[in-house]
Amino acid sequence: MSGGPVPVWKKYTSRPVGIWEKIRQFLVLVPNRSSGNPLVEHFRAIPPGARIEQANNYKDPITIPAGDIRGNPYYKRDYRRNYPRLQAFDQTKVSGLLTLGSAEKPRISIGEKGSKELAAFGAGNSVSLASTLTGVDQSVIKGQVLGQAGEPIVAPSMHKFKWKILEEAEHGMYTDDYPCRSFNIEKPSQ
Repeated sequence: MSGGPVPVWKKYTSRPVGIWEKIRQFLVLVPNRSSGNPLVEHFRAIPPGARIEQANNYKDPITIPAGDIRGNPYYKRDYRRNYPRLQAFDQTKVSGLLTLGSAEKPRISIGEKGSKELAAFGAGNSVSLASTLTGVDQSVIKGQVLGQAGEPIVAPSMHKFKWKILEEAEHGMYTDDYPCRSFNIEKPSQ
């Protein structure tokens, strides 16, 4: 405690009175330690059964729409198990994306002609990806399937820096017999 030990007579706990207190102080190892039994008048200012009216008038706090039970099942709110969902693209969907474009870059016609183009890639129809790749414009293949120059698209490198082990002549601290190596960071040449 910041103010030092509190004497037993200042604590809100019950203790023996008179000769029994002197006997207790003589027999115990730490005479300043309290019994741990709280005084009745300081134990609970409001006894638990005195709040029945407050308990009956209690309204459960609710927030809408999070607290609404209807249309809010637990599996939709459970972010601990909210794993990514698998999506599959078959040849028909990929052919439709290459032919008609996406929402960002649409290549679909407007009006009745556009709805006919969409119907060709609808449910129940199967379109071969090989036939679509032969018939689609080369700018689409070189811009979206392959790189701009026709090279295959490669994921960006996760290794932004390269570690180079410095030789003794470069760092001048440890000989080659000492099992400590010094490194230097090099950015790969672009």
